[in-house]
Amino acid sequence: MASAAGMPCSLRLPGICNHNPATTVMCHLPGIGKSIASKVSDLHTAFGCSACHTAIDTLGWDRRGLSAAVVLDAILRGHAETQARLVVMGIIRVKGGKLV
Repeated sequence: MASAAGMPCSLRLPGICNHNPATTVMCHLPGIGKSIASKVSDLHTAFGCSACHTAIDTLGWDRRGLSAAVVLDAILRGHAETQARLVVMGIIRVKGGKLV
């Protein structure tokens, strides 16, 4: 998704994130429906740098010593931050809602 271009990484995996907005892409997050041949919905995404994206896709975080709890926290936070940014950007609209 083009909306990720130039955005800061919202995953920020400790010891993995390269903090380089030039490498940010929309990362499909692990979840029900994701497999080698399929992706989850575009709603289940987060802005992620190339390093975080690779770590999420390949379980690279496990080889780097991060716990599943730390990664899950990063995914949930990153997803929430990304959704909020997409609302501000007008890409996602919440009828009658507001961002607080």
